[in-house]
Amino acid sequence: MRRRGLLLGGTALALGLASCLAPPPTDRPPSSEPDPPGPSSADPSPTTPSPGASSAATAAPSSGAESPSAPIVSNLADLRPGIADLEDALGAVLGVAVAVAGADGVPGREDAAGSIRTGPAWSTAKVPLALAALTEHPGATTDQLVSRAIRLSDNDAAQRLWDAWSSPRQAARAVAAVLRAGGDETTTVPSAPQRTGYSVFGQTDWSLALQARFAADLACLPHANAVLQHMHHVGDNQRWGVSPADGFTDVARKGGWGPDANGTYLVRQLAIAEVDGHRIGITLAARSAGGSFDDGTHDLDRLSHWLGSRLRIREDGRCPR
Repeated sequence: MRRRGLLLGGTALALGLASCLAPPPTDRPPSSEPDPPGPSSADPSPTTPSPGASSAATAAPSSGAESPSAPIVSNLADLRPGIADLEDALGAVLGVAVAVAGADGVPGREDAAGSIRTGPAWSTAKVPLALAALTEHPGATTDQLVSRAIRLSDNDAAQRLWDAWSSPRQAARAVAAVLRAGGDETTTVPSAPQRTGYSVFGQTDWSLALQARFAADLACLPHANAVLQHMHHVGDNQRWGVSPADGFTDVARKGGWGPDANGTYLVRQLAIAEVDGHRIGITLAARSAGGSFDDGTHDLDRLSHWLGSRLRIREDGRCPR
């Protein structure tokens, strides 16, 4: 795997992959009550399919040239018929992608399944935003804002992190640099809103495959331990999808959700977990027949439960040591 550098604020930071530490163990969620579910960040992409749409209607990532594909790392391609059956049973459209750490390239067709291949990041974009803020604006205030932005998906806290840069363009550039360091070579972070009322960074069109690549290598990025600590302790408004109850272990997660112009929610999740001792990045997405946030989280729970007993990893995913 090539070594990547993180260029922020004009200073190149070595990633130090050899000293990459494992995420901390989980324990109880934070005692503070999370805010009730609501729009978490962004403008949904018009290319995200509505319930019942075919996979052919799902647009490819709008972020530029295709990245090279990594070697096949899972049996996800074999599970496609079952995922299609689950979509039919739920009346929903679903998406999943899997990657392992330390591999060049993003998951290809064999490590992605379901009808949803891309869409707005929503609050999953708070993960690279938090890493960028901790690098460029270290201090107690940033630490507190990152905690709220990740654990509670607090929109005001995330907006304050974004506003710490002198301009939206500089903020977008800093967050994009974190994506590049994490193995996502093409996703573009916008600097201007596509739709008023939602944060700019959450309107990032982030494909599930590219997000899985980023999640897989997240532990090797600067300040990852702090962010993963929060992802291990998310509040109740994000305790859905990939779960220890489904056979995934050492789960760290961040959810994102919000409505399109018709009020139908896209719910998605960025997660890092272990399957049979293999470390993976896994991303899930759902757009449910009922269209609500609760419907979407229910369907992600069903997808996680279905995957948990069937997903197998063929290559170990670890930071090089």
